[in-house]
Amino acid sequence: MRAMRRPPVPAALLALALAAGGCGNDRTPAPDTATALPPQGSARLRFAESGVSVAAPGRWDQAPGAAPLVTTMSSGRATVAVWRFARAEPLPRSAADLRRARRDLVKAAKARDPSFRAGGVRVRSVEGHRALEVRGTGTIQGQARAVRSLHVFAFGGEVVVDGLAPPDDFARVDKEVFVPVMRSLRLARPRGGA
Repeated sequence: MRAMRRPPVPAALLALALAAGGCGNDRTPAPDTATALPPQGSARLRFAESGVSVAAPGRWDQAPGAAPLVTTMSSGRATVAVWRFARAEPLPRSAADLRRARRDLVKAAKARDPSFRAGGVRVRSVEGHRALEVRGTGTIQGQARAVRSLHVFAFGGEVVVDGLAPPDDFARVDKEVFVPVMRSLRLARPRGGA
């Protein structure tokens, strides 16, 4: 009987090393779940009970809320929240009313978050209704956030669209998502009353 010839030891070790190279030693990077996805298209969301309709960004998660929260849309660490608050006091009508509302909004934001810094407040009109837009920075659950917040006074209430994102990604998310969502806002008399 003929003896089987063994390969030299270095050649056997090299073959073993090459075979082991494809056995899970490569590291696959973890997916980035913190950065907001760029939207792909949009879908119109209608909330008749609240009298609110917006175009939600495609690829973002969306969830309806319990009043006064209407809905949230989120991706990574960025969020859009839509609220509708009934107001017992009269809605702002005059320039003086809007100045007072502007002071009250900034004061309320600072009361909720002492780190809040207003970057600007401007008067707007949304579908013929008076509105205020507040931009600033603050801290939410220990995380720095830049904010664009639109407050529309209509139909006996105040509809608020808040866009929040980390400061280093805010400009991109603001342009791709927050501004388009706010421009898409449509209001009607809520079916659920004021």
